[in-house]
Amino acid sequence: MKINFKIWHNSVRANHFSPLWLLCLVLFIACTDGINPDGKKVASNKPVNIIKDAHIYRSSNAEVDIEIFAPLINNFEGDSGKMEFPKGAKAVFFNKDMSVKSVITADYAINTRPSNDFLLQQNVKIVNYNSEDTVYCEDLIWLSETGRIYTQKPVRRQSVSGTDYGDGLEANEVMDSVIVIRPHGKQKVEE
Repeated sequence: MKINFKIWHNSVRANHFSPLWLLCLVLFIACTDGINPDGKKVASNKPVNIIKDAHIYRSSNAEVDIEIFAPLINNFEGDSGKMEFPKGAKAVFFNKDMSVKSVITADYAINTRPSNDFLLQQNVKIVNYNSEDTVYCEDLIWLSETGRIYTQKPVRRQSVSGTDYGDGLEANEVMDSVIVIRPHGKQKVEE
């Protein structure tokens, strides 16, 4: 739609274009999402895009090492850019031969930028197929830059030797090295 500026300008002047109306217009534009007076993007409480049924691969040295599934991803831009997984996420970690090494699932996840770290919450479950361990917790932090996974909340680990509980967990992202902090519970011990 093309607007003839001269006609619009004359009609505004005819309707008593007041400085008060101009001030209101400037304040309205300044308070909307977009760019603040410093030239930086302003964070919005609405996602800039929504991805449904996401299937994301991460590879290193031309080999897929992680595959992420999510029914819904909300992508937010600005100073506090993030990707929110409000309906949960599933991350599958692979061995070199592409067999599944471990799987992490959660009912809610958030990925912050620019750090690219993940916070997984609500019914977090880690299944390690190599050691046949399953760990349950309420939240988990995955530092993707260093490959470290940890929680300081209570955990429950089920393994072939029994069930134990702990006050936290530290591991690498491929779950080769899992340390349960202050473990307690019953375990079968071979003599």
